[in-house]
Amino acid sequence: GTEISGARVFVESSDGTGPLPYQDSVSITRSATTATVTHTAHGFETNQYVVIRGANEEGYNKVAQITVTGANTYTYAVDGGLATPATGSPVSSGVLVYGLTDVNGEVSDSRTLSTNQPVKGWVRKSTSSPLYKTALINGTVSSANGATFTATMISDE
Repeated sequence: GTEISGARVFVESSDGTGPLPYQDSVSITRSATTATVTHTAHGFETNQYVVIRGANEEGYNKVAQITVTGANTYTYAVDGGLATPATGSPVSSGVLVYGLTDVNGEVSDSRTLSTNQPVKGWVRKSTSSPLYKTALINGTVSSANGATFTATMISDE
């Protein structure tokens, strides 16, 4: 029943039935500290977040805020020493919420979705006391009504 400030919240698409990509296969190259992702018909907008997984080079695998450079490409920041192109089997998924809860224990995002979007994610607070274990989030964001999720967190101290 207590609001938790400063908890990290991460909510991503959970399957391919909604408007956001889910584990779409991508290719990634790097120039200096910019990774360029080739992602066919991604549908993202600049400043949205994606989660990249599956690259052998760990520096590519992250939640990243992107800059859209074309209908099939976007960029994000990486360390300059990564091998290029990325190897392995990199995939990209859309992120709906990525941020810290405010003093009221809330974090939000505002966008319009063309259809309902199944989502999954977590909330955790592990960098400063009081510490809490990870709580899972699952559900669907309605294209008509949005969604509200409540996570019950357990102390980890």
